[in-house]
Amino acid sequence: MTTPVRQAASYVINLYNPLTAQVSFSTASTLSDILLPPNFTVPPQSEGCFTFDYLPLKSGDVTGRLTLSSSDLGFYQYDLNLSATPAGPENQVHFRTYLGSTQSQTCRFNNFCKSRVEYACKVRHSCLHIF
Repeated sequence: MTTPVRQAASYVINLYNPLTAQVSFSTASTLSDILLPPNFTVPPQSEGCFTFDYLPLKSGDVTGRLTLSSSDLGFYQYDLNLSATPAGPENQVHFRTYLGSTQSQTCRFNNFCKSRVEYACKVRHSCLHIF
């Protein structure tokens, strides 16, 4: 799977349950950039879809393993080859006002990290102020 940094790529795995009872699977991955539900179920004698997301936070190539396990149907292991390309440019924020006037704009940041992040804003001109 390949995706730019901070953009999720989804993949669907189809699993068939040949049994006459519902089957539960638990999930695990060796990669922290893989987002998946802790478990899912497949109805009896039908096909179930399991979806996971790859959301990288830094560029580069990584390999790892995804494991789906069921006490009834056993283990399904998938080797993952993942590639994160550099992020494209972010949307620009433009200000337009007359001399002597003020303008306020709110900028929102999405934090995809699993820990707290602090942001700092710097302006290199004495006429501009940040609040």
